[in-house]
Amino acid sequence: MAARPDLSAAVVEKLILFVSEEIRNRLIRSHRLNPRLIGVLVERAREAATLLLLKPLTPREADVELLARHLLIRGRLSAPLLFRALCAGEIALFDAGIAVRANLLLENARQLAWDGGPHALKGLFAKAGLSFTLLKPFRVAIAVAKALDYRGGDEGRERFQTEAIATLFDACGNSQDREIDDLLLQLFDQTSAEVIEKALEQAGMPFSPLNS
Repeated sequence: MAARPDLSAAVVEKLILFVSEEIRNRLIRSHRLNPRLIGVLVERAREAATLLLLKPLTPREADVELLARHLLIRGRLSAPLLFRALCAGEIALFDAGIAVRANLLLENARQLAWDGGPHALKGLFAKAGLSFTLLKPFRVAIAVAKALDYRGGDEGRERFQTEAIATLFDACGNSQDREIDDLLLQLFDQTSAEVIEKALEQAGMPFSPLNS
């Protein structure tokens, strides 16, 4: 059903919510797992599915902004989802999402995120109600995109994802903060094994969590 092109964003998201809640309930009934762990796993899967299934509904910039507003109203426009979008190369959704959260015009938010001074992104985080703890990984991913002159789209996406993951683990992999750890781990949910292997090799990590 979710693959049908005539479904609205609201219907697709309801499908995602229904399926993820059903998975959660089955895990609780069938396995003696920590409820918090189940909640984290289901939430991560829900965010990955949201990006994957809603992408075909946003061919134009105006559609992306409407989607961001929909997600905000539904309480789904979270920092992890914005980070997923950014690191997946869905730059338009990241830009629209942080603009909507900050209640700013899209161009103004873009200016702060990509072309502002050293404190511009922090100010944008403050207006968007995002934790300053997460500022560094966002800043690193943005810096990689700028260095590669990557602004979204399929061309150059794999190279950007590889560079972003490698640089993020090099810069933030030793963090003791749980929020940052969760952000980094979720990158493995949405990225091909080939990209992950290249990125970890580039970052000097001799193993892949996918094989552990």
